[in-house]
Amino acid sequence: DGGGEEACFYFVCGGEKWSHKHVFPFERLLVPFWIVSYILSLWIFHRKWLKSEHLFSLQESLCCNSNSYRFRRDKRTAMAPHDEKSEVAESSMASEVEKRPISTIVIIIAMQTEALPLVNKFQLTEDHNSVFVKGVPWVRYHGIYKDLNINIIWPGKDTVLGVDSVGTVSASLVTYASIQALQPDLIINAGTAGGFKAKGACIGDVFLASDIAFHDRRIPIPVFDLYGVGLRQAFSTPNLSNELNLKVGKLSTGDSLDMSPQDEASITANDATIKDMEGAAVAYVADLLKVPVVFIKAVTDIVDGDKPTTEEFLQNLAAVAAALDQAVTQVVDFINGKSLSEL
Repeated sequence: DGGGEEACFYFVCGGEKWSHKHVFPFERLLVPFWIVSYILSLWIFHRKWLKSEHLFSLQESLCCNSNSYRFRRDKRTAMAPHDEKSEVAESSMASEVEKRPISTIVIIIAMQTEALPLVNKFQLTEDHNSVFVKGVPWVRYHGIYKDLNINIIWPGKDTVLGVDSVGTVSASLVTYASIQALQPDLIINAGTAGGFKAKGACIGDVFLASDIAFHDRRIPIPVFDLYGVGLRQAFSTPNLSNELNLKVGKLSTGDSLDMSPQDEASITANDATIKDMEGAAVAYVADLLKVPVVFIKAVTDIVDGDKPTTEEFLQNLAAVAAALDQAVTQVVDFINGKSLSEL
């Protein structure tokens, strides 16, 4: 300071004041150093311990997963014979079903004009406590005819336009709902159809369909094209067709009454003799739910003929519906008392 004395710097260590003239006591730092070293060693040890625990947990987890996989694999291996037995049991059960007398039949018909003659023939009554969900227009006529529980399902009238609910959408819906509600032994899809004179069809002919496919679901992508066609086979009924002398032909289905050039090409590819608006949809659902189905179709119009399709269809509808009525009655009489394997 201004006193002329030599300047001196001070600092405090361990509670004592030291100047730069003193020798700094480094030994006084040993205790804090030991403390810091001890804490650091504890921290390092803790890190190593956590890492080892993590590795152990990971190893244990992998071991458990491996054991779990081994258990699942061993379980699948152990269950394999059981699955084979189940398949044998299911096959045996299906065989027994085919040998059991047919009890419940569902007849799906798209138009009221086609359905009512059969309702009267079998003396069926309309179900006013519907087995179907509330709000749908679907109509069920039911009753006992000989030894058979017969259900005629008509999709009803469109709730907005009041016309018959024809086409594949209504057909697939009522088929699914009928199978779920009634658990039939056999489905019959009966109705009118267009016929091709080039394949030998005439007005009033009644056909049993052997193969059923779509002709208006064109998906030009590999495999999807086959899905679009949706080819399926009807339940085989050689005894029925021989006994009743019914014609047999392939059926092609689309949602239009007329036939566009594209439809015609697809129908030709399907090798179809008859053409309708419901069959392939019924076949799809029946196949999905594993219920046998047969198709009885009466020809109202000649698709490759000279007359306009609409005019010819309306002109022949009543007379052909009577022929359809007779054929379906003969089929039901033949089915009565028989099993599926006897058809």
